[in-house]
Amino acid sequence: MIAKIKAQLLARYPLLWNTRIVFLLPALLAIHILFYIAGFFKSFSLGNLHESYYYRYEGVVMFSVLLTALLVVIWLLFYLRNNALKAGYPLKCFHLIKEFMLLMVVFFASSTFFFTYQQGVFDRSERETNGIDIVEEVNQANLAFHFIATDQADFRIYRSCDSIAAREKRRQERLDEYYRLRDAGLKAEGDMINNEPINEDLDSLPLSYLYYCTTHYSIGNEGELTPPNPMHARAHTWLLSGNRDSVINQLMQLKILLAKYDIDNNLDPITHASSIFSTENFKVDTIYGSTNTFYDQYQQEDIPQAFIHVSEFQETINRIEEVRMGFWNVATILSMLYYAFAMALLLMSFRMTSIRVWFAALIGSGIVALLVSLLVISSNQGDFVLYFIGCLYGLFFLGSVALIRTRNRKFFSGILFLWTLWMQLSILPMIWGKLEDYHRHGYYDNAYEATNPTYQWITSHWHEMLEFNLILTLLLLAFVFMPLAKKWQANPEE
Repeated sequence: MIAKIKAQLLARYPLLWNTRIVFLLPALLAIHILFYIAGFFKSFSLGNLHESYYYRYEGVVMFSVLLTALLVVIWLLFYLRNNALKAGYPLKCFHLIKEFMLLMVVFFASSTFFFTYQQGVFDRSERETNGIDIVEEVNQANLAFHFIATDQADFRIYRSCDSIAAREKRRQERLDEYYRLRDAGLKAEGDMINNEPINEDLDSLPLSYLYYCTTHYSIGNEGELTPPNPMHARAHTWLLSGNRDSVINQLMQLKILLAKYDIDNNLDPITHASSIFSTENFKVDTIYGSTNTFYDQYQQEDIPQAFIHVSEFQETINRIEEVRMGFWNVATILSMLYYAFAMALLLMSFRMTSIRVWFAALIGSGIVALLVSLLVISSNQGDFVLYFIGCLYGLFFLGSVALIRTRNRKFFSGILFLWTLWMQLSILPMIWGKLEDYHRHGYYDNAYEATNPTYQWITSHWHEMLEFNLILTLLLLAFVFMPLAKKWQANPEE
């Protein structure tokens, strides 16, 4: 069966036969399916959402890289057995570029196993959290934290949000007091709190739940959350009307959320609510700290008497948003495409030239890179180095074209050809980066930088440039470099 398929491929589709793509792709697909299954069926609970180790894949990445290397080596043992170009067989016009595209598919598909595993983990997490309304839960938590103090500064009178006018008036009073004390030599320059001068009279006032005016947690789309002012007005109404049951109920809602995500705490809603209403002016008498099991165990730190691991809820919300958005983005896809393109280019250049020329060019490129690095260090002139690299690229290209067309010095022309080919993918990004740097640091001051439309346009179109660079390099390969490689192969040996 397999022998018959090979014979049919050799007779009708020699390129598919030589690249072994018909057999390799199903094997790669099967491996991707296994990685996805392993990720999807990884043990999961809602408590894993705030545990960073659950979403770390170092071991999987290492295994994926080793598996990729093994597969590529085995595949190369078959692929490198035959070379129609070096054997002098007549090739169709776009045979080489088709072969290059197949190589890209092989390298892309064989290097993304760990991404497939990560996709499985994300899909499982998304399925388990699909019914969670994070907007509602964050609103519930934010309202509950109006009655839970984790930072004393949030409950001082000058941080309250009774009115914008009142806050501004207090700020101006504090500034006036600061300048008076500073001029009298009683305050040091810059002695401030939260960009406002210290005022012992205000700082000495008791902390109160009436002064809380912030939101503890956030989500990506802030506009979906309850605005702060109505939320704090609601909390104030509960306090001033003595509505202890509503406060208890809100704290119970928070307790349920913390238990749902396995977040450490020792919050007692009834006891805590009682302490709030037992003091005059709703004085804050309990500051909740955070606890970290690892830190407490190995640093011998005491766990606070009242504690809530507050950051874990934010980490949970962030993770839910992350798995819903997915990890695939333009930057990730482009990085993998550039890797596949570069590897395919390196292998294709090996196929298009002789072994002696290829290794000589590889060693020579290392020497040239070392010399350029020394030049960068010694000259400290980035502009000069960029122009120098550009001139080298032009000289390599013109020299290789001239020598190949005149059928002279095949060895040297092959080296120049390979150097030009290997540099091609980096030329446009280097020019783009230089343009960005010029419009950022050129003749513009810092104030103009932020509003320079050219700089902003260049910065915001890096992805489009990188996409265009791939297409441009592919076209140059098809219509310039590969025809040159055929001419080079046809030239007589030295």
